[in-house]
Amino acid sequence: ASLAVAAATGRWETVVVIAVYIALTLTYTFWLKEVAVIDLLAIASGFVLRAAAGAVAVDVPMSRWFVLCVTFGSLFIVVGKRYAELQEVGVEAGTRATLDTYTPGFLRMLLSASLAGALLSYCVWAFETAEGTDIPLYELSIVPMIAALFRYLLVLERGEGSAPEEVFASDRVLQLAGLIWIIIYGVAVYTA
Repeated sequence: ASLAVAAATGRWETVVVIAVYIALTLTYTFWLKEVAVIDLLAIASGFVLRAAAGAVAVDVPMSRWFVLCVTFGSLFIVVGKRYAELQEVGVEAGTRATLDTYTPGFLRMLLSASLAGALLSYCVWAFETAEGTDIPLYELSIVPMIAALFRYLLVLERGEGSAPEEVFASDRVLQLAGLIWIIIYGVAVYTA
C-alpha cells in the first residue's frame, strides 16, 4: 500500500526511497536489531529515509547539512532511547538483544558524538539557509534547537526517556522550545 501511495506522487524516486525503507525495516525486524551498533544506525537511517521520501515526493532538494542534521538528530534520539532503556530496565529484562552488549559509558559517548553532530550540522544548515536574508531568523532558530536537545539530554541523565514520544508529549520545556522553534522558523520561511 505504501508503494502505491508513493507511486501516486508521480515520482519514481519516491517509490525507490519507500522500497529501500521497507527493505531496511524488514531487515531490521528479522536481523539487524540483534547486531549492536548496526541496530542504532538502522533505526536512524529509517528517519533519514522518511525525510528523503518527503523531499523527493514534493521535489524539494535536501542540502547535505540538512541530511547530516537529520542523521545525527535521529541517532541522538535512538541512542538516548537505548541509554534510557538500559538505565530503566537493565540487561536482565531481555527486552532488546543488544542491551547486554551496550554499557552506559559507551552509550554516553555515542550521545555526546551524535549531539555534537546534530548541533554543528544544524548550525551550519541554519547559516547556509540564511544566506541572502536580512533578518537573522534562521540563525535565531538555533537557540530553541539547542534548548530542546539539551533538555532531552537532561531527561536522559535523570534516567528517563525510554519512550521519547512520551517525553515529547509531556515535557513542557521541550514543548515550549519546539513551539518557539516553529514560530521563529515559520516566520523565517515566510519572510525570506
